[in-house]
Amino acid sequence: MPLTPSEIVNEIRTIDELFFKNSLIDKYNSYSLKDHPENKTEICISSCKDISFTLSSMSYKDLYDESYKRNLYNYLMLDGAIIQLNYLFNKNKIYKHRLAYLPNPNMEAYQQEPEIYLEQPMYAEIIEPSIVPVPIRFDYDETAFEEFNHPKSHLTLGQYKNCRIATSAPVSPIVFIDFILRSFYNTAYKSYNEGIRYPRRFFDQTITEGETKFLHMNMIR
Repeated sequence: MPLTPSEIVNEIRTIDELFFKNSLIDKYNSYSLKDHPENKTEICISSCKDISFTLSSMSYKDLYDESYKRNLYNYLMLDGAIIQLNYLFNKNKIYKHRLAYLPNPNMEAYQQEPEIYLEQPMYAEIIEPSIVPVPIRFDYDETAFEEFNHPKSHLTLGQYKNCRIATSAPVSPIVFIDFILRSFYNTAYKSYNEGIRYPRRFFDQTITEGETKFLHMNMIR
């Protein structure tokens, strides 16, 4: 069943409560709702600031630093990682989304004195000097669809121009945050497991039959 803007907002509120309750974030910017012409509704970072520069060819450190300086995040994690959530609906139907996780590229302070952070579950995954910060982004854009080359819903790893790994459907906020916590904050996720409970809901499938024949990400409902 399709998710509506109001349901996306409710999921973001659930995430807010989760992060505040478990003290998992350092800073926070509330979401905003913005109406556009032709019955389009955007759910974005407070005041719906322009984040188009994040798709440019600047270095990752510059991209992260600029996002941090402009407060372009929904959540700033305790380790400095940035989480961005942006959805655009057309007549209550998902039209585009951009969900980004930008790990902190400036990890020297954590990694040079790991003993300070060993007892903190939130830092367990980042104090290893072998860690290489890799940004990830889940995008949905039906207007740019080109089978195989540009799936409607896809995952981009790093800043590779043509890295678009097909995903089976658009991604809801809770499914995205669950993925981030399980993948990059697993120690904290397991430590706070009793406090991290939320229903997961899914958009309708958008992947093509042809795309399913290649390696892709599938969300089990």
